[in-house]
Amino acid sequence: MRRSPCLVACATALWLIVPATQAQQPAADYSAVVDANSRFALKIARMRAPRLVSNEIISPLALSSGFALLRNGANPQCADDIAGTFEFGQIPEDNTNRAYAALLSGLLSRPAEQRSAPGTSHKNVTSPPNGLFLANAFWNLSPANFSNGFRDVNELFYHAEVVNLRRGQGAVSAINGWAKDKSFGRMSQVVTSVGKDDFLFTSLLYFRAYWRDPFLTSATHQADFSLLSGAKKPVQMMKKSGHYLYDRTPEFEAIVLPYSDGRTLHIFLPDKTSSLREFEATLSDENWNKWTEAMTKREGTIELPRFRISAQVDVQTLLTELGAGCAFASTTAFTKAVPTAGAKLTHAEQSLSLAADELGSEAVVFTGVGGVVGGIPAGIPGYQPPPPFHMIVDRPFLAAIVDGRTRAMVLISSIVEP
Repeated sequence: MRRSPCLVACATALWLIVPATQAQQPAADYSAVVDANSRFALKIARMRAPRLVSNEIISPLALSSGFALLRNGANPQCADDIAGTFEFGQIPEDNTNRAYAALLSGLLSRPAEQRSAPGTSHKNVTSPPNGLFLANAFWNLSPANFSNGFRDVNELFYHAEVVNLRRGQGAVSAINGWAKDKSFGRMSQVVTSVGKDDFLFTSLLYFRAYWRDPFLTSATHQADFSLLSGAKKPVQMMKKSGHYLYDRTPEFEAIVLPYSDGRTLHIFLPDKTSSLREFEATLSDENWNKWTEAMTKREGTIELPRFRISAQVDVQTLLTELGAGCAFASTTAFTKAVPTAGAKLTHAEQSLSLAADELGSEAVVFTGVGGVVGGIPAGIPGYQPPPPFHMIVDRPFLAAIVDGRTRAMVLISSIVEP
């Protein structure tokens, strides 16, 4: 597999097995899986904090929705391990499927909803469009008999098309062609071979959005950014003023920068007397909710470095450390997916890129999981507003893309070197 270059994006590819379940109509309540997704994301950041030495990114939404699908095919013990790792808790499998179907329905954009850049007409909109897009496909490269509910759970809840392919260059071309189409041309080669894998589940998650209020390029200036080592790196620092959700505590400054499509970029900047490692060690669902709820609309100025970063995540090692190593241990892991022979995962990884400039952000995440089959604000009267703030993001910080309506965390990143 080879990562394709891009600005900022979320493209997700999962090679995995999935199970059988009775088709059911999606329910409307997705709050439980949104909360689970946030807990999973913050748990990862907290766990990796002591080892933080370089830029890190992960798309919790890409992983949690993919493994929610995978959980359907696992044996009872492995299903419980997956549920614990991804914080699904006591949510029954069918309820998890319905909740993710409802979440994705409310979260994802449609191409017709794309918006033009501020100051331009709609006819000048270029491809790819702005928004959050997700496409899934299951590629079966073996004659294995997956359980009868497999197509139903894929198509109904996760809208994954099932394609039977022969191994070889034809399969590689078909998968890469699908990825290029679903990523609006951003990713043209997601696999170079299918190796010995018997199946692949590919999911491509793409995000692009303009800021609601763009940074003026005329205000961008050179400034120093302090690295973890204490060394200074010159960066292009963007700058704008306005009214934003903001808070300052003795430990950090925090701001929410809105995109034009209702999504937001949350930025947490640890105090100079602290560090990003120390801040991330305190991340929890309880603290995240407390911190975001404490933010109020304030007038002020934000200075944010223009950045373009990428990262690789060994998902297999990560999930094994978190308690879901059963998925890779033996073909008894997924006997519900392939009752006659069982199946297991052989590898899992995620390649990500994220960028931001004066107009907005774009993100792409490619997640690959391969597997084999066994044998095969408001005004208050009399209130005096606080003085304008001036937040300068000139040292390592945390950034997270969050959907404003569903509260789903799409991506979280530790940025130590823009």
